[in-house]
Amino acid sequence: MVYVQSFLILVLEILCYKIFYETFAERRRQSKALDGVVLAALASVGFLAVNLLSQKLIPKTVAAVFIIAAAMYVIFRITFVKSVILSALFQALTIMLSKAILFLCVVMIRRVVGKKDAALLKDTGYLREGK
Repeated sequence: MVYVQSFLILVLEILCYKIFYETFAERRRQSKALDGVVLAALASVGFLAVNLLSQKLIPKTVAAVFIIAAAMYVIFRITFVKSVILSALFQALTIMLSKAILFLCVVMIRRVVGKKDAALLKDTGYLREGK
């Protein structure tokens, strides 16, 4: 089940990459079928790389940047260097925004829970009694 979730998240990220690249670059004049093949290959290679390097954050991120840059280089009319730069920028935005969203969630929870009495939150007696 974990592999299915990882693959679905990867497909969603690839679609986001494609939309991001469309903002900065023109598509090459090719068939949509070829784009689909390239994106499917990207998903497969990316899935393997992420699972092989799952415990190593920096090598996994560098591999993702270059794999996606190569695939997007095939789809879009852009130099490979610019493709790597866009891919690295997207990775950085993804990492920063995930931390920012986590921070905002923690702040919102703090505001909601902070209004309640702290003694009420620390009292775990109700858990033992099953109420």
